[in-house]
Amino acid sequence: MNIKFKVTQQDFIKFHIDNFLSSKLFKTLLIRCYIYFFLIYITLNIIFKSTLFTIIYFGILIILYKFLSILLSKLMYKFLTKYTIKEEKQYLFETTNITLQDSSMIITTKYSTRILKLENIKEILSNKSFICIKFNTQDSILFSYDIENSGEFIDSILKVTNLQIKKISGGK
Repeated sequence: MNIKFKVTQQDFIKFHIDNFLSSKLFKTLLIRCYIYFFLIYITLNIIFKSTLFTIIYFGILIILYKFLSILLSKLMYKFLTKYTIKEEKQYLFETTNITLQDSSMIITTKYSTRILKLENIKEILSNKSFICIKFNTQDSILFSYDIENSGEFIDSILKVTNLQIKKISGGK
């Protein structure tokens, strides 16, 4: 089986932001932020001892809770845009051809040809628009559901590897 696709910069950025906002790392970061804010509250409450301070502080925390994921998405968007604009990262957005064989897949781009074994697939991530296949070798393949034969391609990989697709969603 053979598929051919090209990932755009916007697709790449959108998938990675969605993946980050639903990751354990992000949830751990949120918990640490709230513990840090609570410790600041206790310290400042000892100093000020005011009910008005408590109301204002928790109001600010609620606003931060609502907008923290939006703020982090914008920061990640800026970082990923700067990262992908670099000349040496343009290989990410070249046309890629993947040929699926019995126990391996051959990935051919303008710059290289790689053979990756299907047994080295670590996980398969999916959101509403994209599929990401991660390998133990630090390689990843990102492509859209919209490309021709993507469903058959993923089904073939799932049969051989006995993996499940891990659904991700973007933020709150």
